[in-house]
Amino acid sequence: MRVLLQGKRESLSVGTCVIAEGAETALVVDLHAHLPAAVNVRVQDAPSDWKLRVLRGSSDGTRSSESAGQHAIDAEGRTEPFTLLPGTYAFVLVGSLDARGSRRDLQHMLGRAELGASEKRTLEFAYRPRRLELIVRRADGSLVREATRVRAVESGAIHQPTIGEGGALVFDPGPIGSFFLRIENQRYPDSEAEIEPSPGSEAWKLEVQLAR
Repeated sequence: MRVLLQGKRESLSVGTCVIAEGAETALVVDLHAHLPAAVNVRVQDAPSDWKLRVLRGSSDGTRSSESAGQHAIDAEGRTEPFTLLPGTYAFVLVGSLDARGSRRDLQHMLGRAELGASEKRTLEFAYRPRRLELIVRRADGSLVREATRVRAVESGAIHQPTIGEGGALVFDPGPIGSFFLRIENQRYPDSEAEIEPSPGSEAWKLEVQLAR
């Protein structure tokens, strides 16, 4: 079954039915568990002209990569009310200008929420950027200094660093939740594990030694 939600077609698996040859079958489908949730979002201290991107999560809530829409934010950090199908979502602030006026995509993970069918929710987030300085050493001890060779992936939000002093790669803002690094086409950590930011609200540093 396909439904139309805010002008976007959504595919829903609502059940299966086997019809024998020559038989007449009546199929009753209960869509109550699939009715959209109504959502209002407010982001405290959101930068002007940034937008809210919503990413759909996997069933276990550990990954969010499929876009479920993008919404404008007013001067008070609020979006217009919108609807989402039941499930787990990540909420990401996205902008196109960094602090120096350079053009690049900026993404800031705000948090996740699980929405139930027909639920009405007001979600409150705060923009609390943290600077991350990253030192990456190859197996031979040399530094990875090229910013284009490194990405931080945080629940579907991709962070791009700039080049800092002393060979550091700077994420400003950096990830605020668990993430992994993509370095020269290698994943770090090289398993399903992820990096947890250090406690606190101030800038933090991380040094990585590649195995190969």
